[in-house]
Amino acid sequence: MIIDVIDTGGTLVRAAQALTDRSATQVIITDTLPNPASIPSSRLVVLSNAALPVRAISELFLEGSVTSLSEGES
Repeated sequence: MIIDVIDTGGTLVRAAQALTDRSATQVIITDTLPNPASIPSSRLVVLSNAALPVRAISELFLEGSVTSLSEGES
């Protein structure tokens, strides 16, 4: 499921609830912008990839390699 913008989180909350209703023990989401807000549930895990777009833009601007992002290099 891809949600490009989260204003209130209602869709995400409903999706997470549907998954946990079907025996999911955790719901893992990612972000593309740093999110300082705390997550109120131990069943919702945020894996941040907020630095990835910044690194990609930097590589492009500096004529580096975007491929290096998947190779773990900078």
